[in-house]
Formats: sequence, C-alpha cells, structure tokens
Amino acid sequence: MALDSRLIVPLLLVVAVSACTKVTARTPDPPPGLATPNPPDRLIVPVDLPEPVEPPPTPPPAAPPPVVQNQPPRPRVTPTAPTPPPAAAAEAPSQPPPVLQTTLNPAELEQQTKTLIDVARKDLDRVAVSQLTASAREQYDQARKFLRQADDAVKIKNLALAQPLAEKAASLANQLPKK
Repeated sequence: MALDSRLIVPLLLVVAVSACTKVTARTPDPPPGLATPNPPDRLIVPVDLPEPVEPPPTPPPAAPPPVVQNQPPRPRVTPTAPTPPPAAAAEAPSQPPPVLQTTLNPAELEQQTKTLIDVARKDLDRVAVSQLTASAREQYDQARKFLRQADDAVKIKNLALAQPLAEKAASLANQLPKK
C-alpha cells in the first residue's frame, strides 16, 4: 500500500499550513470585585521647618561671695602644671580580655577541634602537591588556609570559630587524592 505521489504533495501542504497556525488561549475577564485597583493618587504633604531658635543669652557671672570676717583669710595658691602620671602605670602589660565561653564543656570542644586539625594536617601531608590539577591545587591551598585560621583561633581560645574552620579543612583534605 504505497502512497501515491499525488497524495503526498497535498498532505505535506496541509501539514505545513497547520504548523504555521497559532493557537491562543483566551481567558475570561475577572469578576468586578477581583479586578486590580488603580494605584492611589500621590499625596504631597508640605513640611514646615521651624525657625532655628537662638539660645538665651547667658547671664553675667555672679559676684564672688563676700568674705566672712570670722575666718582667717586663706593663703593664695598659684596654679602649678599638672604632674604626669607615673610611667609604671602607663606601661602596665595589657592582658587580653577574658574568653567568652560559648559551650558547657570548652575543654571537650577544644580537644575535638585539635583532633580535626590533626586529621586534616595528616591528610594534607599525604597529598602529592606536584601531581594536582589546578582546581585540586586551589582546594589544597584553601584547606591549608582553613588550617592556619583554625590554629590561630584555637590559640586565642575562639573555639566557636575554630571548630567550623577545622571541619572545613578536614573535609577538603579528605577529598584530595593521596600518594
């Protein structure tokens, strides 16, 4: 049952014409209560700024109190230059502020952080740096950076910062290819 060439041409013409027609969807208008309202008119409110008020003039200084005759006159004291503070007080060693405890057991958190740092350091030491691709080298450098930052945070007892940095370093180091 082969198609006749006389039928193929009109069939292709019908397919081509029907492909060029466009179907559009028509939606009904929304009910009157659901239509989007127009925006409100702009309201410009004039602002009256108060005039700057000058402070009232200060009264002249009061006259010195009268000298009472029953008391002996006070000796006149001449002002002297202020004495500088002692050098020992100025050079007192500044102590770092106390560490804020953010967990109930900081010793345990510190031990966990140091363990993560050691694991990450051992993993990074087993990596053949010369054989890494460019993206793996960036990952290696980032892990080293996280390790340095975690070490610095542990030194100043900032365990809330050291813990996530050590976790990131350990995670990156674990993903690198080993020797």
